[in-house]
Amino acid sequence: RYENPTPAPTAEPIYARTIVFIQGTTEFGQDMFIRGGIDHEYAQSELGLFCNGVASSSQCAIPIKHRLLQNAYTREWKQGDKYLDWYGPEVSQCSGCSV
Repeated sequence: RYENPTPAPTAEPIYARTIVFIQGTTEFGQDMFIRGGIDHEYAQSELGLFCNGVASSSQCAIPIKHRLLQNAYTREWKQGDKYLDWYGPEVSQCSGCSV
């Protein structure tokens, strides 16, 4: 269970190194993306959090830092990606990424 470490979206987030293992069948050259965060209904009813649909200010978006930026192919998607969320690309993320 994720507990929001920041009392307000403007507070400096607390990061903890986390590894996510995903297993799935893909074809050569196929890319896999992860979307997520805290479920809006659960966040409101159980945690009293407000999820507004904007990653940079939503209490349901989980702050993240990408550590590996050496891969030139995926680097452009990671740059500017600051939250694990349900809302799609962030304003600062990947202005010209090829999909």
